[in-house]
Amino acid sequence: MTYYRDVKPLLEQKCLACHVGGGIAPFALDDPDAVLAMAGFLAGSVEARTMPPWMPGPRSPPMRDDFSLTDEQIGVFRAFADAVAGSAPDAQPLGDPADAPPPVPPQSFPLTDPDVTGTMAAPYVPTGLDTGEDEFRCFVVDLDVVDTDGDGLRTMIGYRFRPGNALVDHHAILRLYRRADLDQIRAVDDASEGPGWSCFAGDFPETVTIRSVGSIGSWTPGNEGVVLFPGTGVPVGIDPASLQPGEERGVVAVFSMHYNVLNVIGDDGNVDLAAAADESAVELYFAPDDDDDSLLRSFNLPRNMNPDLRRSPIPADATAHVVATTVPLADMAPGARTLIERARLSEVFATGVFAHGHRLLSRVELVADEGTADELVLLDIPAWDYDWQGQYIYVDAHALDVEAPITVRCTYDNSPDNRARVGLDPQSVVVTAGEGTGDEMCIVALQVVGRDPT
Repeated sequence: MTYYRDVKPLLEQKCLACHVGGGIAPFALDDPDAVLAMAGFLAGSVEARTMPPWMPGPRSPPMRDDFSLTDEQIGVFRAFADAVAGSAPDAQPLGDPADAPPPVPPQSFPLTDPDVTGTMAAPYVPTGLDTGEDEFRCFVVDLDVVDTDGDGLRTMIGYRFRPGNALVDHHAILRLYRRADLDQIRAVDDASEGPGWSCFAGDFPETVTIRSVGSIGSWTPGNEGVVLFPGTGVPVGIDPASLQPGEERGVVAVFSMHYNVLNVIGDDGNVDLAAAADESAVELYFAPDDDDDSLLRSFNLPRNMNPDLRRSPIPADATAHVVATTVPLADMAPGARTLIERARLSEVFATGVFAHGHRLLSRVELVADEGTADELVLLDIPAWDYDWQGQYIYVDAHALDVEAPITVRCTYDNSPDNRARVGLDPQSVVVTAGEGTGDEMCIVALQVVGRDPT
């Protein structure tokens, strides 16, 4: 077992998108000496499956862009760590550089010439530079989405988030709002010092009742962009039928950013402010007009478990508090049944899934026909990590009867030990649903289309 022949190829494929000089990761793995020094730590991390940070477990359906490690690949890291530990300092198992296979070029984003690019209005330097604490901040970004066929909508087939600073950008969630709400959104922005405003869970304070009209998606380091399930697209815009009298058409985006500033704080505690500034952007790619009608427009079925969580708060010190519900697929989200009946659908096809929660969430499950011969696990995240939440696109579309029972199950660990582990005060306290850092939530959204896209 050697570095060049066995370990370097895995690092290139699975790790170096983040663990490279100038990346978000706290250390680089592009140097053999660094890998030798950290061999035992790397083996432990991959065995615990905390790295690479792929959350869906083996019960989940095959997902696109899965960068998790196989058991065999994990064994390579362990065998290499054992070889390093058993070798003299002058006889480490580096091997011959000539034995390294040719580097596998990273998969490039296939779409070019974005139709719309939305950029933060001004650079922002995260706070926490004196303490190293993470910051969660939201920014409104105008989107010049031009309606080309009069129905008020464009069909998005892909998007690419452009992190403005790989040193501090940890993850982003991008939601859409009506342009008519822009004055309210800007009022929230103006009430906060500097660009943007503080946000953790929702995009706005609980006193602000602005509702999202859709989502672009999310981004985590190493994600070069998302192309939606073939033959499908996401509508972006406002249906003219829903416009209020005199309402301006169009949408704006809110970037919900998570910043980690440790990489710009030097060993001496000094900070390079210029190196900390972020000005992120998103590129949207729409279907050509002549292809627009041939694409299946997907819609989300989000199940918000917050009402269930309010009825069943997480007890103090609970290590595995479960909040669950089972409903027909057509009743997963408000208005879903009306939409399904209007389209006369007896089945839908699931093409992707998204989950969101806070720090104490420990497991998320979404299952169709649970406990029957037709059981289909649509998502199982056995070890939830707030820092790595994202959306997932299936390899294959999954047919679901609109009356199929869908079970959403969210498990929470509110023990003092876990609270300390995730950065919360290790106190004994009851937790319920809310938008605050110490509150919890659980939302699971299934992305579906009305016909088989294949």
